[in-house]
Amino acid sequence: MMRCSATITIEHPCSCELAAAVAPDHSDAMMYSASEDTLTITVEQSSIDRLQATCDDTVVNLQTAAEILQPTHE
Repeated sequence: MMRCSATITIEHPCSCELAAAVAPDHSDAMMYSASEDTLTITVEQSSIDRLQATCDDTVVNLQTAAEILQPTHE
């Protein structure tokens, strides 16, 4: 069985809030690590297509959460 992985790293002043915002989308294929200003998400899937879909969904959700958080941290 093939295993594919990707790491998404976001530098944001509210990385813990970003992690909380995307937590409902968390699956067994994802591992999160948040520090003061960095959120790292590692995604592992059994195929490239599934990895791409999971990463795409995650990035869109992170972008939306970052846009919502932006006015409170300018």
